[in-house]
Order: sequence, then structure tokens, then C-alpha cells
Amino acid sequence: MTYLPMQTSRSLSLYVHIPFCASKCDYCDFTSFAVSPGAEDLFSAYFEALKKELLFWKNRYLNANDQLISLYIGGGTPSVVPFHYYKPFLEELFCIFKPPKEFTCEVNPAGLKAEFLEFLSQYGCTRISMGLQSPVDETMKRIARHQSVSQFIRAYSTVRTYFSNVNIDLICGLPESLQQWMVKSGDLVERLSPEHCSVYILELEKETPLGKKYRNGQIELPSFDYTYETFERFIWRLKEAGYQQYEISNFSLPGYESVHNHAYWHSNRYIGMGVAAGGFFNQIRYVNTPVLNDYLSAVFEDEKHYDSRIFNSQEENLKEFLFMGLRLKNGINVKTLQEKFPQIETNRICEILSSSNYMILSNSCLKFNDYFFIHNRPAFEYLLEILSSVH
Repeated sequence: MTYLPMQTSRSLSLYVHIPFCASKCDYCDFTSFAVSPGAEDLFSAYFEALKKELLFWKNRYLNANDQLISLYIGGGTPSVVPFHYYKPFLEELFCIFKPPKEFTCEVNPAGLKAEFLEFLSQYGCTRISMGLQSPVDETMKRIARHQSVSQFIRAYSTVRTYFSNVNIDLICGLPESLQQWMVKSGDLVERLSPEHCSVYILELEKETPLGKKYRNGQIELPSFDYTYETFERFIWRLKEAGYQQYEISNFSLPGYESVHNHAYWHSNRYIGMGVAAGGFFNQIRYVNTPVLNDYLSAVFEDEKHYDSRIFNSQEENLKEFLFMGLRLKNGINVKTLQEKFPQIETNRICEILSSSNYMILSNSCLKFNDYFFIHNRPAFEYLLEILSSVH
């Protein structure tokens, strides 16, 4: 069981992006690259670059008082890379920091090997995140996700041999029967009892293969309203199974909220490493270059390896703090807001927002009401409008 650690000004989270996968799903808009089995040279170069980027942070920005509270290795498909490439990087990392209480790694059920999981468990990994997306084999074929439900269940069983904290990812709104998705997803969650579920509404990106197929009339997607209606009904299914919705897309059994994601939602410091990874550190928000060869050459030649780097103003920090914090079911503590932004009229902003149809003040916290916590797009649009007019 994980308990959220006390955050301090020296708390730090780390995200490591592994951009490789065996094949790319049609809905995916992340920076990732399909690799063949003979990609050892590329893996070697990439992990050398990660190690060098880690030393860049150590030598220029980190100090002895920094405390790593969470590590997240995501992708891509981290499990497509043989475990021995991770070893030097993790050893270097844990020479700088003590292993964090929460260390998550994403894995893909297809091709998942027990030796990879055993290595992770030996190197301090405490939590595994598995992508299911849909519990229907035909849907997975339709979105070019090369796995079956039976394969997922077998992989889940193997993961349980090594780990007692597992997350399952689901996507609502794929080209399939939402009623079938809801019933089968609920049945599978109840059967497997993962400690955590992340359930996302499909964000259809135009330039993905799925976006192009939809634009060309090759596939049909459920309507926006029906997708949200199904999502809302699925939330009740999860609640009946004992899961608490603590964030718009995240549900956990008691005591298993994601430590790492809380760093994002509370606008705490985090470093993103690897191609296209982003971070927020000492009021600087940055994103590394999304071009793999550019990232590798820049890191090896000690050149600028980020694509954008912006020093946030207080107004920008406030906007991000509100947008991220309002994703949480409990919302934002007003006293914390005032302490964090003493030079901004936060009382006036809270008064305006809480008098709207979208938000309420409850137990000294500003949060969305129950309806707009789920149907939140107009609420976030309203928030942006208010922040643009109030300084």
C-alpha cells in the first residue's frame, strides 16, 4: 500500500521517457518509434544519452537536499527494451538519490518477459502500469494494438508474481460498442482487482492513423455525449467495486493513489528526461526535443537538448496550478492557494469561480461540482476565460 508522502520544497519527481515500441497503436500521438529486434545499437545509444542527461541535471541543478519521491518510466513501451540496458542508468540514478517510495514502470502485455519484471523488482520498482485500453479483441485489432484479452490476463498473472501494486489503463470512446466496453471492462476489473485504474476519454488526434481513418469515413466513433454518458456510468461500476475516484481519470483502492501523478496535479517540481520529455523545475517549464537523432546528438555534444524552455510568470504558475489542481476530486485548498500566490488576488478569483455554475467552495477547498467534475470541458473553458480577465 502506498501513502502520499509529505511534500517539501526539495521534493522531486522524475519521469524517464522510453520512446520505443514493437508497433505503434493507431490512436497514439506520443513521441514513440517502432523498432525491430535488431535495435541494440539504438538502445545502447539512447541509454547512454539518458545517463549523460542525468549527470547534466546532477552537475548543474540538483543538490544534496533534493529528495526523489517518485520515479516513472513510461513510453512508448519500456518493456520492449531488454532489462540490461536499464541497469547502468538505474545504478547511476540511485547513487544520486535513495530509491523512491514509488517507482512505476509501464509494460506492454505483448512480449512481456518474467526476467524483465524480476529485474525491476530487484531494482526497487514498486508499481507496474499495464495498457489494456479495450477488453474486446476486435477493437484492439481495429486500432492496431497487437495483443489479445487472454494475453493481457496471462501477462497480468505474471506481473502479480512480482508486484502487489498494479495499474490498468482503459480508453473510453474507441471505435466499438460502448455498452460492451463498459460491461466487459467492469467485469475484468472486478475479476483482476488491480489497485489502480486510469480511464481516459479518447482524444482523437487528426494526424494519427485513427484520426485519418475517421476523417476518411473508414471508421465510426461513438458520439461525444454518449462517450461521456458511458464514462459516467462506468465510474459508478468502479465505485461499486470499491474504487475511489480521486482525479478526473484516476481511480484507486484506498491507499493506492499515484504518488507520481500527484506531483503534476499539485504543480510540484519534476524532471522529465529523454526525447520529448517535459519538466517543471525552479519555475522553468521545458520540453526536450521530439526528434530522436537531434536529442542524441545534442546530449552527446553537450548542446541544448530542449525544444522549449520558459520561465513561468506568477500568472502562468497560477493558471497551471488551478488547471491541474481542479482535476482532483478534492480540488484546491484555498489557504494553500493564498500562501502560494500572495501577490495575486486569489480571494477574488475564488469568489468569482465559486459563484459560477461550475464550481463550489467546500471544506475550504475550491472544486468542480459533481456534474462538471465529469463533464469538465465547459468548466475549464470558463476557468480560462476568468483567468484572462482577472489579474
